[in-house]
Amino acid sequence: MLRHVIRLAVLIACGLAVAARTASVCYAAELPARYFQLIEAALALIEKLLQGEPVTDAKIETKHYPGIVLAAAVLYAKQHPDNPSFRAKRNLALALRVGDLLA
Repeated sequence: MLRHVIRLAVLIACGLAVAARTASVCYAAELPARYFQLIEAALALIEKLLQGEPVTDAKIETKHYPGIVLAAAVLYAKQHPDNPSFRAKRNLALALRVGDLLA
């Protein structure tokens, strides 16, 4: 389950600009907000797992780490009206923590 959430977060992070340009005008206005919500939800689950809290049917594997770093970095760095996590220190901390695990 977690790998699907992480894959979704990575796809969302990578496809944000492309999807917003190709969607209809009304739908495109709603896309960034939904993408940011999905990434937030995935990272909240990952933070729980890293803190050792039990999460049903979820497991982090090392192959997920790059996607986690990317998703956390996008939320931290992407300035957008629909991104409430812009410059949120917890996302930077998560990206750095998982990046350290990669090293």
